[in-house]
Amino acid sequence: MTLHECTGEGCVANPEAISSLIDGGHVGMATALDQSEMQARRLLDQVRFLSEVLGDIHDLTEPRSKTPLLDMQMIRVKASVAILAIEKSGLLS
Repeated sequence: MTLHECTGEGCVANPEAISSLIDGGHVGMATALDQSEMQARRLLDQVRFLSEVLGDIHDLTEPRSKTPLLDMQMIRVKASVAILAIEKSGLLS
């Protein structure tokens, strides 16, 4: 493929020709890499969220708490939200 085929008339980029050039004849390689990178970012965001939830749950397990029943209910709510977020994301299935 020539530069002219990638840019077309007037030197305007032709995205299909450029992606074909990047893929080296393997259609979808660049797209697959983009999707993989997006999934990695989503997984990292999910891990950060779960880390924050676990930190909150750890704080709520303080043995000297003056409100252990309320703390236990908060732990259940936070754990439920985290579980639902994991299931909804579909990243771990």
